[in-house]
Amino acid sequence: MRASVFFVWFFVQISSAQLPVTYQLFGPAQHDGREFNTYGTEWAFIGDALTASTKTFPFSKGMPKVDSACWKFIWTPNHSSARARLFHADNGPGNITQIGDELVSSGQQYAIVYTLDFTSVFNALIDSAVDKQIGFQMKDSLCCGNNASAIYESRLLIIYKMGL
Repeated sequence: MRASVFFVWFFVQISSAQLPVTYQLFGPAQHDGREFNTYGTEWAFIGDALTASTKTFPFSKGMPKVDSACWKFIWTPNHSSARARLFHADNGPGNITQIGDELVSSGQQYAIVYTLDFTSVFNALIDSAVDKQIGFQMKDSLCCGNNASAIYESRLLIIYKMGL
């Protein structure tokens, strides 16, 4: 009798299991962060390459659905022209598509934490079965010098459903 009770308990645990995974898109950069010194009205990648701020997700390989997908972005925007956004794109990158609303600064000169839940978009990307890059971009028309935004961290927290 004990073995059958254990089996039922074990099956319930396995069928409702979750796997939390963190994907770092940038950072963490402690203390002063990293200044974003690219200015203009066009979206730009932080760093010298696309790979510095994106991760590849092999959706064509049959990934499990997720219970939660969130983007956490920590920055000091310093003025109201600073913007940040999460996006998905084909490899290259081509076909860049914004996920959710862009993050619009209200001019804070202190670090703020922004969180965007994009669970439904992530599950739709899994259903599409097309490999994608997920990352972030910034734009800032008043950037540089004392006005430069500082970025401390950008990461994705994905909780995969691991049930049977």
